[in-house]
This record gives sequence, structure tokens and C-alpha cells, in this order.
Amino acid sequence: MLTKCPECELQVSDKAVFCPHCGYPFQNKTKNPTRGKSRMRLPNGFGQITKISSKPLRNPWRVMVHVGTDPNTGRPKQSLLKPKAYFASYNEAYQALVEYNRNPYDLSDDITMTELYNRWLADYDKKEHNASTRHNHTLAWKHCSELYNMRVKDVRGRHIRACIENDNGSSNTKSRMKSLLHIMFDYALEYEIVQTNYARELKMSGISIDADSENKEPHVAFSDEELSKIWALKDERAARMVLIQTYMGWRPQELCLLEAKNIRDGFVCGGIKTRASRNRMVPIHPAIKDLVVPEGDMLFENLNYDKYAYAFRQLMKKIGSKHRCHDPRKTFITLAKRYGVDEYALKRMVGHNIKDLTERVYTERDPKWLYTEICKIQV
Repeated sequence: MLTKCPECELQVSDKAVFCPHCGYPFQNKTKNPTRGKSRMRLPNGFGQITKISSKPLRNPWRVMVHVGTDPNTGRPKQSLLKPKAYFASYNEAYQALVEYNRNPYDLSDDITMTELYNRWLADYDKKEHNASTRHNHTLAWKHCSELYNMRVKDVRGRHIRACIENDNGSSNTKSRMKSLLHIMFDYALEYEIVQTNYARELKMSGISIDADSENKEPHVAFSDEELSKIWALKDERAARMVLIQTYMGWRPQELCLLEAKNIRDGFVCGGIKTRASRNRMVPIHPAIKDLVVPEGDMLFENLNYDKYAYAFRQLMKKIGSKHRCHDPRKTFITLAKRYGVDEYALKRMVGHNIKDLTERVYTERDPKWLYTEICKIQV
């Protein structure tokens, strides 16, 4: 007798363990996969569950999944479920097999780099990760177009090197590309698609995984004279970005991710990196109130770190100064110290950890207090 699948609404047998169209497990089957002392026979192509009794294993139930058909014998080909194939009970193994059949991953040797990226990103999104890091990975992948259609098993160090060296992005972008490919090939190793992580072994002059080489130099706050020159250019987008950063203390990447919906009642909510930094409320200094005007859904539309860094460098050339993208943040902290802003107010605004238990846990602060403190900074 046929019935309708609640997931895809196609006709399936009322005796089916899972929907052959979408993989939806039927509740009455998955809750109790056993029937008396014998277990139900798994459908063809569903996979295999075997108890390993020859060894005293803590997780004796082994799961094999269907990965194709042998062209010579016509028999199904099976492989161990990845990344975990052994379970403590039959029911745990069965549930893992059901979940796999709902969303099977491709173990084919012919998987392309684009397919690998999509599969890796889907697994990445299931875990908690820094939004900024994910954003950087997405941007880095856009620069790897030379590898998109290549089979993963065909990619070698020379291909990765050429992809990175031929890109027109900054050295920071190239570092992100190398870092992303490093992670992707670790993922491919885990699923036995490749035997070597060529991105890990690749050595490239001037490119590191961690950061741009310029980050070795110390940050320097803007002088009063430099600030005056930037204020004179406040109608320009680059100057507006730098002034907002200077009088609110945002990190460059935080500034790029500020959303229009989070600008309200004289405050902006945003921040990344640490628990103290994320979703913090920063009052808008009255001197820059007219500059904090959203361009759309974002405070600054189509802005990422690389575009900000380029605009920042062009602005520095225009005023005849040499600074780095984090220097406006250091300027904010320097000005706050100069004009006597409360230490705890400053830590809350810039997203630094407050070690004092009384202040961090037991003290409630009115947002108006933060506004009063930031107004101490004179322009």
C-alpha cells in the first residue's frame, strides 16, 4: 500500500524504512529498529550494520554505507561511514545510517574542488564558528577560481602555487587562500580522497597562514594634526570610515560587518572575535553622529577588509601619513585615556575582557553612562 512522504510528499510504500526519494526516516521505523529478537532487514542500497564480536571493542557496531556498484560483478560497493563508523549500540548505528541516507556525502574519487568546498562548508556551518572567520573563508574561495573544476585528487602543489601567485589580491588575501586550501585538504585527507595535503607542504615567500607581514610592526595612534587632515576630508567615504572607527573603537573587520538594523537610539551594536567583543553596544560620539548613516542594509555596503585596507592606504597617501588599519582603534583608546574616560567604560566599548568579578558580573550599567563617558573625548 502506498502512502505520502511527509517530507517530499511523493508516494512511497507504507513498509518503507525511509523515503527512497528524499531519505526521510519514518518515525515508526526509526524509533525502534528492532522487532522482537530479530532485527529488520535493511533495504537494498541503504547500508550495512555489523557487530564485530571477534574483538572486545567498546563500540562493536560497524556501519558500512553504499557508495556505488562494482561494474564487473554488479554487486554493491560499500565503505566505512565517515568520520565515525563504530558505535556502542545497534540503535546508535542505525540512527547514524539513517542520517547519512538523508544527506549522503560524496566519497567518489572524482569529486571536484567546488564539490569539496561545498561539502566542507556544510559541515563547518554545523559547528559554532566566528562569523568573521567564515566570512574570510568565503572571500578567499572567490579568489580560487583556477581550482574550481579540478578533481581534488589531481591538484598538486604547483597548481595551488599558481592559483595564489596569479591572484591580484593583497598578501593578506593570498594568506587566507593558502589557509583555506590547507583546511580543505585536511578535510579531504579525513575522507581519504587524497593521501597528501599539498597546501600544508607548500612554502611561499612572503605568505603566511596567520597574518600579513605588516602586522609585525607596532600600532601608532594618529596625531592631532593628522586627525585634522582627516576631518577636512569627512565628506569622502574613506575618511568617514576612519573617523567612525577612530571615535567608536571598532576593529576594521567589525566596521565592515556593521548592519543598519543594529544602529538605533544613538548606539551601534556589533563586534566579533571574543565573548567580550561580540554584540557589544557602543555609543555614537556626537561629533560623528552625522557620519553614521547606513548605505543600505549595512553601514557600509560591499565592504570587506581588503577593500577597507585599500581605501585606508589611499587616504593615508592623501594626508601624507603612514598608518595601518588598526591604528584608528588605538587612537580611540589613546584619546579615551587622555580625556579620563572610565576604565571599565572603555573596556566595554572596545570589547576588552573585564577581569574584575564585581564589575563584570555584579554591576549593571545604564547605557547612558557609556554615552556620558564617550562624550568626554574632545574633538
